[in-house]
Amino acid sequence: MLCKETGRSKDQLDMEATSILEEMGHEFSMTILRFLGGLIRKIFKQIITDVTVHTEGIKELRRLSSQKPLIIIPTHRSYLDFILVTWLLYSYDIKTPVIAAGQDFMFMKGVGALLRRCGAYFIRRSFGKDKLYWALFTEYTQTHIINGDAPVEFFIEGTRSRTGKSLQPKFGMLTIALEPFFDARVSDVAICPITLSYEKTVEENLHVREMMGIPKPKESTTGLIKARAILDNNYGRIHVKAGQILSVYEMAVGKVDRKLRALVPRAVIPSVHPHERTFVNELAYRVLLEQQANAVVFPCSVMAAVLLLHIKSKVWSLDLNKAESELMWACDLLIKLGCNLVWDRKQSRLEHVIGCCLLLCTAIKIG
Repeated sequence: MLCKETGRSKDQLDMEATSILEEMGHEFSMTILRFLGGLIRKIFKQIITDVTVHTEGIKELRRLSSQKPLIIIPTHRSYLDFILVTWLLYSYDIKTPVIAAGQDFMFMKGVGALLRRCGAYFIRRSFGKDKLYWALFTEYTQTHIINGDAPVEFFIEGTRSRTGKSLQPKFGMLTIALEPFFDARVSDVAICPITLSYEKTVEENLHVREMMGIPKPKESTTGLIKARAILDNNYGRIHVKAGQILSVYEMAVGKVDRKLRALVPRAVIPSVHPHERTFVNELAYRVLLEQQANAVVFPCSVMAAVLLLHIKSKVWSLDLNKAESELMWACDLLIKLGCNLVWDRKQSRLEHVIGCCLLLCTAIKIG
């Protein structure tokens, strides 16, 4: 069929398919993973105060990882997200995932090869009408779902959120990942939303520039080397929580009729039925809501909001005691509203204010 549409011979298409798969595929190496795991641990000790992990969700994730195909969907706020999730699963003796990564990273000399050996498979940002690429990408992703040899990880928001707020979900990747369930090639798929909350992201200044309209710099190894100054800063705490693991089979009861696909040859049925598309959309928003429910608020973010209110009122200085009282008022209000506020009970209120100001040192001056 493709031969007729493209006017190329089968041999030419075979060569192109081989080239695409070599470009896309991951080449997992436990040696590289262990090396990078040790390196990441050292870097985190230098730039992160601590990483808090809710072990209940991780234990459930480990239990289910050997029972059914698993899809891991983390929030996307930083380049550290997929590194952190892989390192976390490796540390808790869970199969490390294959990760759908943008092709931009593949062109980073050295870095692309390392990511590939840690489970990343690289996909184009846009496929257009390239049916061969669509077919190979779909089959590559679904093979991991069907075989269940490793969890599949992707970001449902598609790109990093520059504001910390959740972006609208993208449905394409989730649809592709669930097609084996719709086709009854797997009996169930488990979806694990993971929420990564950062007190301060390493790309904070970059995000500010992008929100001001300055174009995003192209990912490159040279740019990564130039960014080594981040190793001299402290980025506070990271909070990781694996949310409720969703069973696609249980959620699809009464919403998806898999018999419709069973009655028609796979080659002639539409890729996705309307009721399946509706189900995927509902599931995507459910994942997003689960991520949001497990997010935490750090006092540093609250302090930044307090300072912004004063800047809006053209008040350019603030007494520490007043800052303390306003921070406590705002934190109490957030707790009443049901927010998950991270508060170190070992520190005094004033120590919290000073700690927040130190993290915000690129935007304020302490005097």
